[in-house]
Amino acid sequence: MSDVNPCISKDIWFEILKCLPVKTLGKCRCVCKSWHSLIISETFMPAHLKHYTQNGANSLLLHKDISKSKCTKTRDYEECSIYLDSTQLINGNILHTSVFPFALDICFWPSFTLVGSVHGLLCLSDSARVFVWNPLLQKCIKLPASMSTENFPVLGFGFDDNKNDHRVVKISYCHRNNESTTTPLLVEVYSVQERTWKNISPDYLINNSINNVSFSQCFLKGVVHWLTPHSKYILLFNVIKETFDKMKLPEDIVKMGTGDFGIFEHRQKLAVSYCDYLCLDLDFDIWFRCQIWIKQDYNDGSSWCRILNVGYWHDCHHTGPVQFLGKNDELIGFAKESNCQMMFYDLKTEKTKEIGLLISQSTKFCAFSESLVLLDQNIDQRYI
Repeated sequence: MSDVNPCISKDIWFEILKCLPVKTLGKCRCVCKSWHSLIISETFMPAHLKHYTQNGANSLLLHKDISKSKCTKTRDYEECSIYLDSTQLINGNILHTSVFPFALDICFWPSFTLVGSVHGLLCLSDSARVFVWNPLLQKCIKLPASMSTENFPVLGFGFDDNKNDHRVVKISYCHRNNESTTTPLLVEVYSVQERTWKNISPDYLINNSINNVSFSQCFLKGVVHWLTPHSKYILLFNVIKETFDKMKLPEDIVKMGTGDFGIFEHRQKLAVSYCDYLCLDLDFDIWFRCQIWIKQDYNDGSSWCRILNVGYWHDCHHTGPVQFLGKNDELIGFAKESNCQMMFYDLKTEKTKEIGLLISQSTKFCAFSESLVLLDQNIDQRYI
């Protein structure tokens, strides 16, 4: 590091730089060759990721629908805005705005699914394609075709701590028939580091439940979790061991209606949400309600605790399953029915507030941590 300051050792620069945000590190790479080499080194990236993960430096990612898209005759691009935290969202202070790095199929609405967010990478999917993307670095990997040709498989996104490797899990049918419970399943796992798919033998327990698995998933404690609300349990996939298991849902959740269920991680704890509408009078006024449960002890099935029970709000609608709580326990992901303005609800003060952003059913939220993953990858940045 002598080309910057000979009085400061490489180890000290390492500790200083690992605390900086991704956008700042991008500029630091241009300062000198030694900083550039340090930032893209194999030891620096995991250290930077660990620092931001341990310090809870979670951002909020807001996926905005095509109301502000850049459109051409043949392609449709969507934008997302990344906010430092929910407080910045409320104040309208955008950390970063990105245009999705691939063309979207305008025949589908919403245009694609936000599968999940793990350690700075997003997993996105439309009808047949799957992408892994770092929105701050504008680097994206389009996953190669796998053995399955099914258009709507169940997808999961996780991380192998032992190998520092992001993984995409794909569960699909080998073929469809009327006896879906006996249809052979195909389970494939994609390694972002190795850029390859591999097949694994599915456990017997998922064969009878795959029809009930929702697209709502989260990654916690090395395990991908999928909701199976009508089957009374959560389906689990251990990313390191590559094995499936089950987790029981509490009866209070199982007996809920046919609304939207969501599953997410909140402060290193597993959370499940439920939202629906209710028509309470002959004027067809719609009322919105929401409930959230937290599992206080991951290994204790009796530790589920309901932390939110809102029922009922008038002139409100939700934008899909609740899969995110703000840094200060704000409920985000619903809007005023009359003007589609985004709102948030403070669990502590039990008050709501309009934020001033227009949202729709295709608006999506998730926790997001800054990371340098894919920085050292030579990836073509042109639209796919």
